[in-house]
Amino acid sequence: MKHLARVADPSQAVVFIHVFDRATGGWDVQQRYFRRIPIAGEYFAFDGHGGWFEVRYVVHCPFPEADCDAEIYGIAADASAVQRTITRAD
Repeated sequence: MKHLARVADPSQAVVFIHVFDRATGGWDVQQRYFRRIPIAGEYFAFDGHGGWFEVRYVVHCPFPEADCDAEIYGIAADASAVQRTITRAD
């Protein structure tokens, strides 16, 4: 992985997260570290008490001059609705 000097745990990837804010109609961008880069269709949260976000697109950046290992684009998701879908899948 790149950017090992900037990451406390070298097994983590540098990921730029773009989250669409429906209220403002714009994108909030944050840099985070992941042990595994999420894929489209998965969900992530910024902390244990916040909302869930669905990964819509992933752009992998495997070139040396990149500032990150990947960029992911997500939208807010209703955690309760997602959990209901999981329980109905069986």
